[in-house]
Amino acid sequence: MVKEENDNMVMEFGTGDIGFNAGAITIDNKKVGIIIFYNQEPRDIGVKGDIESGTEVDLNDFPVRMEFNKKESIDVLITALNIAKNEMD
Repeated sequence: MVKEENDNMVMEFGTGDIGFNAGAITIDNKKVGIIIFYNQEPRDIGVKGDIESGTEVDLNDFPVRMEFNKKESIDVLITALNIAKNEMD
């Protein structure tokens, strides 16, 4: 669930209640990669979320948005996620 906790936004994964979609937007004539996160009804992890891929949305409707100005930043995030995953073993 995406929630505010002590002036922080917390995304607690594990019950299928966080939906997220990836895409790109154009800012100042430059493509920016984005991922939006939103609360949804719990479901099996990995099952299709509430928002269909390719749906045009208003970014202001989402409590959390990640923006990537460089592809290398995505690589760094993937590395960090893999470290977190490995630490859980």
